[in-house]
Amino acid sequence: MPGPNESLIEYPSDFPIKIFGATQDAFAQTMVEVVQKHDPEFHAGKMDMRPSAKGNYLSLTVTVRATSREQLDNLYRELSSHAMVKMVL
Repeated sequence: MPGPNESLIEYPSDFPIKIFGATQDAFAQTMVEVVQKHDPEFHAGKMDMRPSAKGNYLSLTVTVRATSREQLDNLYRELSSHAMVKMVL
């Protein structure tokens, strides 16, 4: 079993992240721009969008090219603190 500072992820690898937010026009495009800061090769074709049952929320699954734990931590931090984002998994 890996220690607390060891990663279960091998780098580089494709890593899916789910982002939840209220349905609004600029949400998906804004999230693409945030992710691109951390993964310059990311593009909207690597994103899956699913509206909630009532259409109030949008779930985005973005698949990033993870190159380090630091990169993922920084991306999670920026996404989690973004005003449009309700939750990141």
